[in-house]
Amino acid sequence: MGQKSTFISFQAEADILSKIFDHPKDFIHPFILLPLFGQCCLIISLFWKRHTQKLQVIGILSLSLIMLMVLLIGFLTLNIKMILSSLPFVGLAIWHLRQLYMNRKKPA
Repeated sequence: MGQKSTFISFQAEADILSKIFDHPKDFIHPFILLPLFGQCCLIISLFWKRHTQKLQVIGILSLSLIMLMVLLIGFLTLNIKMILSSLPFVGLAIWHLRQLYMNRKKPA
């Protein structure tokens, strides 16, 4: 079941990316545009060496919008699968942002 759900999420994202150019008005919503922008920032920071910390923070915060909404909905509906699926992102995002903050405070 895990492999099918992973495939479905990749298929859904590919579907969004393919339709965004055909029908751009359908995708003008903050819950679609901000996470997409966040993914672009993280991909750019992966390959670009300048200002990567700022891009990483912007990307993580942009993606956090949708993941925190999924976590909130999971808690409100007591859906354990939704809670457990969003906790790894939230935990890793907090850890990574903390690491960036700690490394920034260290003298060069």
